[in-house]
Amino acid sequence: MDYAYLPDISHKTFNVKSDKVKRLIRESLQVIEMLGIPTDDLSDRRKERLAMTLLAVGDVKKSSEWKKLRIGTMFIL
Repeated sequence: MDYAYLPDISHKTFNVKSDKVKRLIRESLQVIEMLGIPTDDLSDRRKERLAMTLLAVGDVKKSSEWKKLRIGTMFIL
């Protein structure tokens, strides 16, 4: 994962989160984009919610836990 480029989100609900949670959400959004899921037409709030959904479904709570994520077991629409 290229941590030099993480997608940016600017929304009031995102801005009040801790720096660790913000980074995790941005990493999640990067994974979503790497999977080829289009996010260009989504609002920042929708991007945040989509990223948090991936974190919840994948049970990812820390950046070090991305290795345990199994995309094959999830249903991505």
